[in-house]
Amino acid sequence: MLTKKQMDRITTEEIFRNELKQQLAKLDKKESKLWTTVNSGFFLWLMSTIVIGIVSFGYSIWDKSREEQRKKDEAVQIVEREKRLTARKIDVEISNRLIYFGHMLQGSTIPPKAILTLENPSTADYPINVFPEFERRTLQSLLWELLQVAPENEINDIKLAYEESKNLSALFLGTESSYSSESLEDAAFAFTKNLIAGDDVEQAQQAAANILEKDALEKRNLHLSKFNLARWGTPFNKALAQKTIVIKPSTSTKSPSGAAPNNSFNRTRR
Repeated sequence: MLTKKQMDRITTEEIFRNELKQQLAKLDKKESKLWTTVNSGFFLWLMSTIVIGIVSFGYSIWDKSREEQRKKDEAVQIVEREKRLTARKIDVEISNRLIYFGHMLQGSTIPPKAILTLENPSTADYPINVFPEFERRTLQSLLWELLQVAPENEINDIKLAYEESKNLSALFLGTESSYSSESLEDAAFAFTKNLIAGDDVEQAQQAAANILEKDALEKRNLHLSKFNLARWGTPFNKALAQKTIVIKPSTSTKSPSGAAPNNSFNRTRR
């Protein structure tokens, strides 16, 4: 027979089991209700509407952004194509002018007519203008526009040509000296030295003139080198290969009055 203490313990355990069972039943009921709600048509419709709405909104923003980027890329490509086309047209125009200009070079000098033709092709005896829209454009204006449309890695050489084009007016007007002070001194020294050595006046003048012509040729080549770019077909390769111009002695003899023959050494310095 159980003692009173054992019976109390059994009773307490049964009460605890009963309370635990009731609590578990309540939890199951709540979970069942929650699960029922989650599986209800309204909840599924609500969640699907929200999720689909968010996904649709996000996709529309992404698609709009992609379309805007595509239009921007197309606009950039169009601008780049127009720049390349403009650059090619300007290069062809400049190249044709420079080739004709090269044909007009005479010795170490740059004839004013050649410079005028380079700046204004309508003055040429031969039609050298390629594109009608460039007919009245100066070389300097073409080079400036080329600087705006050429790729960044090609700018430096074009910029040098552009800066050199600013000197064309001085060459045309003759305000730039044909000879440096050093070459004039060397020519005078050579003239005197040859006279002292026993040469006649004509030979002494020839020696001095050769020095001046060499200096003038170097200055001419310095001008030409700025325009002798591969993009224009290196039009002055032949002219730049010419390093010296030897002036041949005149067949005339010394005049009775002792005056020197009229040759290159007696040119008026510009």
